[in-house]
Amino acid sequence: MNGLRAFGGLLLLASVAYASASTRITTYDALFKALKQGDHVRIVVEYGKTKLQVGGKDAPAPDAWGGLDVTTWDRFAKGQIGNDKEFIGVTHSGLTQHPAFGFVTNFVRVRFDPDGTVAINSRYVRPGPSDAMSDQMFLGKLSNGKDKNAVSVFAG
Repeated sequence: MNGLRAFGGLLLLASVAYASASTRITTYDALFKALKQGDHVRIVVEYGKTKLQVGGKDAPAPDAWGGLDVTTWDRFAKGQIGNDKEFIGVTHSGLTQHPAFGFVTNFVRVRFDPDGTVAINSRYVRPGPSDAMSDQMFLGKLSNGKDKNAVSVFAG
C-alpha cells in the first residue's frame, strides 16, 4: 500500500512538472514554429483587455477569461486566398449552454497577424443550419506576460 502511495505521489509530481513546463510564445514566428513542429499549443485570453466590437460598433469588453487548445490551424502566405498579408488561423467549436440562447454551438476563430495583432471572432450558432445569433469580435495583442496585452499563448 505504501508503495502504491509513493507511486501515486510520483505520478502527481511528474504531472505537475510537465504542466509547468510551458513556454510563453510572444511572437508570430515563434507561434508558427511551435505549430509546425507539432507542439501542444494553448491560447489564454483575458477578454477585459481586448477591444470588443459587436455589430461593427465598439462595446465594453467583459471581465472574462477563456482558453482553448489549438487542434485545428492553418497558415496562409500573403495573396494565397486574396489576403493582403500572411496569417495563422485557429478554429474551435463546441456545444455550450448559454444563459440567454440555451444550447448553442460556440464557434471561435482566432487570427494571428505577423505584427502580433490577434483577432478573436466568437459566434453562437444554433445547432443545424441557421444564422449566427451572436457575432462578437475581440481585438488584442500577443502578451509577453509583463504587459497589459490580452492574448497569451503557451507551448509545451
